[in-house]
Formats: sequence, structure tokens, C-alpha cells
Amino acid sequence: MDHNLTVLFVPIDAVGHVNACVGIAEVLIQAGHRVVFVVSDQWRGRLTKYGIQEILLTEEGRDGSVDPGREWAERFVSDGVIKKGATALDNMINVMQNTMPYLFERQVLLDKKLESLLPTIKPDVMFLDQLIELPSVLKSKIPWVLVNSCNPLYHFYSDELPPAISDNMWGEGSVPQIQVLPLVDLVITHGGNNTVTETMYFGKPMIVLPLLGDQWDNAQRVEDKGFGIRLDAYKCSEEELLNAIQSLLNNKELNEMLLKISQRIQLDNSIASLPEMIEKLVAKMDINNN
Repeated sequence: MDHNLTVLFVPIDAVGHVNACVGIAEVLIQAGHRVVFVVSDQWRGRLTKYGIQEILLTEEGRDGSVDPGREWAERFVSDGVIKKGATALDNMINVMQNTMPYLFERQVLLDKKLESLLPTIKPDVMFLDQLIELPSVLKSKIPWVLVNSCNPLYHFYSDELPPAISDNMWGEGSVPQIQVLPLVDLVITHGGNNTVTETMYFGKPMIVLPLLGDQWDNAQRVEDKGFGIRLDAYKCSEEELLNAIQSLLNNKELNEMLLKISQRIQLDNSIASLPEMIEKLVAKMDINNN
């Protein structure tokens, strides 16, 4: 392609979804394209370090100074999406009754704002990570790519957490996960797509304790494929957890298989072909529209 593209990302305004899009954006930036994210003002200054241009949206009744991860964690608790003792069915009922109406309401507002922004941004292509198709995008006739991350990653504060960690433990409020994963022998996770895929990338066995959404599917698939063990986050006993850890760490055949999988994934580098695919899509759409 003889010119650089302006690529617009419109992710669901939550931590896991934005993070998933950042990885794609970095590859496009390295290929020389301009990348723009439309996100809430809670993301101010968080994306520019990656070379991403931020277009920040304000929302009535939403505090732009609040950390986006904390806001969603507190909402999930108040909505009953993360609730001790709740079954998977209870969890999904609360998601559909309490969380989804809020998300759909926000997407209607986003669509109206996006319609007024598109003539100014003038993107050549858009990446959408949304629950529904946005009319403003469909009417624009601008080519767009679906990003289906469906995985928020959150941490929440709880009075039930122990006041301190033991001598053989280490932790911080926030750590660079992809730098930590190569150093560990096993991963215990809630089963979000980001952590599951990154754990597979580094060839580590995992224990998955799902909490919401597609994490239930991820946990079951990990167990079905023999890559790890699924446990109940609220009913798991100390003995059950310790036995699962020992079982995975001592499984030489599993760890050798995961190492081979990791090597294959790391050598694949299929994401390197993404810029060319997007350039061809834009060129094809230009021909069809002309």
C-alpha cells in the first residue's frame, strides 16, 4: 500500500477489552499506520505510551478520574455478577438482568458520539470490540473488523483478603503479567481470555477458577483438553487446591506437551500478517466503492 492508514479502535470500555486491542494496535503502529482509540476519559494518558492517539469521551454521571478496572470490579460486585456461593446459572442471570442493560444503554450513547466523530477522524478501517453492531459504523461504509475479546480482567478489594502474604509469597498491586509468566511453573487464573492465551504462549499448566462470562467455557475447555484443572472458586478446599497443584507440577508428559505447544505458538508469529491483511481489505473496499 502506498500510504499509511488511519486505524480506529472502538473497544468495549473495560480493561480486558482495551488491553486485547492494544496488542493488535502495536503491530499496526510498527507497520507505520496511525492508530486511534475512542475510549472514556478514564483512560486519559494510559494509551499514549504505546503510540496510540486517544479520543476521550465524557459521560454524565461517570467520574473520569476513577480507575476503569476498579469501577467495573465494583459494578460486578454490586450487580451480583461476582458473588460468593452463586451458581453459574445465578451468575448469568445477574449478568443478563443487571449488567447487560447498562452495557447496551452505553452502546447507544457511544453510537451517537461515534457518528459525529467519524467525519473528523476519517478512518480508513475500524476495529470494533462491541456487543452489538453499531449503526453509525454500518452506515459509514468504512471497512471494519470484528475483535471478539469478551474478557474483562479485573481485581477488586475485599475485607476477606488476608492482611499480609506469607514469607514464601510475593505480590504487588500491579505487575507486568507477560514478564512474570515465563518465571513461574504454574498459573492459577480466573480464566479470562488474556491470561489463558498468554499462559498457553509460555507453556504453563493452569488451574482455572471461573467467575463470570466466557470464563466458564474457558475453564471447561482447558480441563477437557488436558491443559489444566478446573476448580470451583468458592467451594474449592485447601486439600483440593494443593492436590491440583501437585498433580500438574508432577505431570512430566503434560509439561513436555505444553512446552511444544508454546514453541509452536511463539514461532508462528501469524500476527505479523495482520497489517497486510488490513491493507488488502481497505484496498478492496476502495475498489468496490469506486
